[in-house]
Amino acid sequence: MKRFYLVRHGEKIKTPGDPPLSDIGEKQALMTAHHLKSFQISKVYSSPILRTLQTATFIADTLHVQLEVDNLLKERVN
Repeated sequence: MKRFYLVRHGEKIKTPGDPPLSDIGEKQALMTAHHLKSFQISKVYSSPILRTLQTATFIADTLHVQLEVDNLLKERVN
């Protein structure tokens, strides 16, 4: 059986466009990554949105697993 864990990106800088994580957001991503060490995770998937990709990179690097970016995970604007 496969399990999926959904993680929302950390806090972003409050600016329009595709903003990066704020300092707090980076700390949140790192704390999440350390929490996920207790789970058996073999791969991390991310959208190409900058803040999401940054969060996923913290997690993948901490867990020493592959990160795959998938454009189908990108937000759609109505």
